[in-house]
Amino acid sequence: MNFFMIKNHTNNTEIFSGYYLSFIECIEDAVNKNIDLTYIDLKNKNLSNASLDSANMSGALLSGANLTGANLSEANLEESIFYNCSLYNTCLSYSNLKGCDFRNANFGATLIEGSDIQECIFSTLSCFDLDFYFTENMDGCLFASADGALHKMSKSPVILKGFLNNHIIILDNTVKIGAKTFPREILPKLIQMLSSHALPALVNDNNIPYDNLNNTKNIA
Repeated sequence: MNFFMIKNHTNNTEIFSGYYLSFIECIEDAVNKNIDLTYIDLKNKNLSNASLDSANMSGALLSGANLTGANLSEANLEESIFYNCSLYNTCLSYSNLKGCDFRNANFGATLIEGSDIQECIFSTLSCFDLDFYFTENMDGCLFASADGALHKMSKSPVILKGFLNNHIIILDNTVKIGAKTFPREILPKLIQMLSSHALPALVNDNNIPYDNLNNTKNIA
C-alpha cells in the first residue's frame, strides 16, 4: 500500500489521508466516510470509473482530470472547475453543478438528468451532445465562443446536424453556424435557405449582419 493525501487547492492544507492501493481507493473511502471535500484538489488526477456518488466536493479543482466512467451522481459540485476535463460516460445526474466552469471539457454520453446547472459556462461543441432538456435548472448558463464572446444559453439549445457538414445551434439570442454567430433574427431566412439547401450562401452573405464577436465582454 501507498500513502495518499488529499489537499485543499486554496490553501494546500490536508483534507484526508491514508494508506491505500490507489488514489481512487483513497478518495472513494473519503466519500464513503462523508468527509467534507470542499475545495479538493483533483487537478490532472485519473479518476476513471471512480464511485463518488453523493460526494461533497463544492469548489473542487478538476482541471485536466480524467472522469471517464466516474459516478458523481447526487454530488455537491457547486462552483467546481472542470476546465479541460474528460467527462466521457460520466454520471452527473441529480447533482448540484451550479456555477461550474466546463470550458474546454469534453463530453460524450455524459448524464446530467435532474442536475442543477445554473450559471455554468461551456465552450466545446461536445457540450451540445448533453441532454440539457432533462436538467432541473439551467438559468444563466453561457456558451463561450472560440474568440471569448459569451452567448446566453438559459434553456436547451436547438441543434441541427447534417446540413453540409455544419452544426446549426440556436441559443437564446444567437444562432451559431460553424465558426460564425448570427442574431436570432436570421431564423426565417435560415429556414428558407435550409429548405433550398443554400446554407453556404447564408454563411457567406455579407448583407446579413452578424454579431461582432471581438468584444469578449459582450454577452449575447
